[in-house]
Amino acid sequence: MEHYNNGKGNSVKKSSEMIDWWVGTVILAFFPMIVSVLINLCRYATLGLNRIIGDGELILSAFLVTTPSLINFCKENLYQKGYKLLFYFLLFASLLQLVAYTSIKTNPANIPEVVYITSALCVISSIIISRQGEKCIRRAM
Repeated sequence: MEHYNNGKGNSVKKSSEMIDWWVGTVILAFFPMIVSVLINLCRYATLGLNRIIGDGELILSAFLVTTPSLINFCKENLYQKGYKLLFYFLLFASLLQLVAYTSIKTNPANIPEVVYITSALCVISSIIISRQGEKCIRRAM
């Protein structure tokens, strides 16, 4: 991908990569959830938070944000280039998200507040750790 230099050096390229990451990873991972919210609002004129978040789908979407960074780390062998701690954080976050999702899906007596907090923590942590991973990948290339 070719970028022009407008006197700001790499800022145009970094800005473009950041937009690509947000759209290609975060927005697309949460797109089914966004469509579900819109359909519920159009169809029922209400937003059933428990129906949307309570089934663990938000955690699964968070997993879809973390996974590409983990795959990129493996593909670029960055864990061998001094980024082992970040690689382990990505791996731990991915496994934790899968455990949380499985626990919510297999437990019929979920406490909604616990599911909401778990979902929020998974989403926030996946975006932060995945973004950091992508920054390291860009620096190492």
